[in-house]
Amino acid sequence: MTNKVLDEYIRVRKKEVDGWLARCDGEIFALLLESQLENGINGAVVEIGVHHGKSFIPMAISNNGRLCYAIDIFENQAFNIDVSGRGDKDVFTRNLTKFGVDANDVFIDERPSTDVTPDDIKRKVGRVRFFHIDGGHHFEAALNDLRLAEAVVSDDGVIAIDDVFRPEWPEVSMALFSYLANKTQDFVPFAIGYNKTYLCRRSFATLYRGILTGSDFLQLYFSKKYEVSNEAILVYQTYALPEWGVRAKISHYMKIYHPDLAFSLKKFLGRVGNRGHVKVDATDQESVRKLE
Repeated sequence: MTNKVLDEYIRVRKKEVDGWLARCDGEIFALLLESQLENGINGAVVEIGVHHGKSFIPMAISNNGRLCYAIDIFENQAFNIDVSGRGDKDVFTRNLTKFGVDANDVFIDERPSTDVTPDDIKRKVGRVRFFHIDGGHHFEAALNDLRLAEAVVSDDGVIAIDDVFRPEWPEVSMALFSYLANKTQDFVPFAIGYNKTYLCRRSFATLYRGILTGSDFLQLYFSKKYEVSNEAILVYQTYALPEWGVRAKISHYMKIYHPDLAFSLKKFLGRVGNRGHVKVDATDQESVRKLE
């Protein structure tokens, strides 16, 4: 990753912001956002349900604070019928400033996403290259947000939606399945992260899968490649099972809560397995010491 500010945020500083963004999905966000720019894919970034900015900030950093559209009801909690999050606008704007994003450059829409139209977004920021959905988790809201994203995302853009397949929020999954069954454009899922699912138009799925499979770090989480309707979906999630042994449980714990250490150990053990001996560098030595 060439954007050092973005890399530092994903690896370390996102912990300074209240909210939810697993390291696996943070890495996917950063890879897709920066690779889009490297491939000449430009445009706005949009998020529904910004809360305090944990996942919006890396999007804004990648766009240098320009062409950013944030949707959240914030204090208008009467619209939050499924109690899926309670954002704070003052905290959100302070966090933007803290990470070098001028809040004046970000258009903040405090209406329910069901009141936002595609023209509203296009008039403010134009076409969208990355659209993250993390708003209302009931069926009508999630389906509306998918259709809104479909209407504004550029031909080469990405839609990410939160909490698909989470048992706590079954209506999000129902909304995605309904959307895919009745979509008007050829969007397909190309990856599943820790708790986010990623879609793009079928003609760009190979590009985006290649971006993700090219990441050594993401191989730490890679579970399987699953084919649906002749289209591959990369799966970067594994649910812990009661039948797992101690080693599998420890590995799973490390990947979630200590990902950089887990990655260093994976590299270390891989070199040992490949050559039977290894020269331990400073990073590996520190990783081993932390386990002792």
